[in-house]
Amino acid sequence: MNAPCMQSFKMKPFIGFESAPYSSTMATPFSSPSLQPTSCPNSLRFSVLLATYNGEAHLLEQLQSIERQTYPVHQLLVCDDVSTDATLAIVEQFKCTTHIPVDIICNPVNIGFARNFMQGIKACTGDYIAFCDQDDVWLPFKLERIVNAIEQHQAHTKTQVQMVFSNTCLVDSNLMPTGQTGFEYLKLTQQDLQLIQAGQLLKVLVRKPCVTGMTMVCERLALQALPSVDITSDIPHDYLISTAIAAHYPYALVAEPLVLYRQHARNVIGMKNIAYKKKKKTITQYLDEIFNDLIFKKQLFQYALKVQSSTENADDFKKILNFLICFINQRVQRRQSFKALLMPIASYTKRFYSLKERRRMFLKDFRSLLRVKFYKRNKR
Repeated sequence: MNAPCMQSFKMKPFIGFESAPYSSTMATPFSSPSLQPTSCPNSLRFSVLLATYNGEAHLLEQLQSIERQTYPVHQLLVCDDVSTDATLAIVEQFKCTTHIPVDIICNPVNIGFARNFMQGIKACTGDYIAFCDQDDVWLPFKLERIVNAIEQHQAHTKTQVQMVFSNTCLVDSNLMPTGQTGFEYLKLTQQDLQLIQAGQLLKVLVRKPCVTGMTMVCERLALQALPSVDITSDIPHDYLISTAIAAHYPYALVAEPLVLYRQHARNVIGMKNIAYKKKKKTITQYLDEIFNDLIFKKQLFQYALKVQSSTENADDFKKILNFLICFINQRVQRRQSFKALLMPIASYTKRFYSLKERRRMFLKDFRSLLRVKFYKRNKR
């Protein structure tokens, strides 16, 4: 099924692979080791948290890729969000044939993918939780590479890593490679990778959402200790979690692709369309949307501020988060007033954004301001 894709795909060398922290784990990206789970009686236990909703088209391929892991899965927790197709039937049939312990939670009402994941965290029992989307495919050695990263991080820093994430391989609906990795699509530079390796992931996340949910593996107790959040907007769970952890806790990066990230027409959020699909909107909806991207980021940073930490750089990151919130407030004002648009921004901004990025933000705020003025005038 997915094996032909893994064998035939040749990864273009990605800038930063050579200097990634865990180069000893990085063989040829799709060189598959033995498919028999490693014997490890005293090792880490992984819960795979899989959120489903009408996913019959690709779900079985994902389940089979989890079953093929070379590292044993302690628990597969499937949280279904009131599917109306054959999703639950596929899961039930898989549960009867697999060696993996499978637990199924059926939501009484549809709550959306982000809340579905966040609620599922409470029912996980493993040491680490591996987030899993219903339409992708894990490479057989995904969990094995994650374990190597956790062990190496602990050996080098004497601290327990709270989050591990990796690169992805972008594929089409038939699992044929598009020729790009997720990091390449997001245009992660050598400087970005150096910041991540230096413990400055937050500075990269501010500009590029490089931690995608299907690659994210987090320590269960750390997740369950995060402040509760009522996700009533469209903030994805992985943005919330990765921003909070990046601001307060140790993390590790596996720079090679460990997941085939499927791009298809029904992606909730995909690399081809990270923005939500365009729909006809009322003037009020359009005006609200002008500010939504800023409100989104502000909510992320405010949530990250709620997380308490005893790490050495906790105060520094809180200052960064407070600055970013102030800067977002300034950008909201810039989109409403020509006077605010012409006010100089804090020099601190240069630590996060290049001149090109600052120019792009200014132009976006200027265009938004013109639209606000135009629509308000026409509404009179």
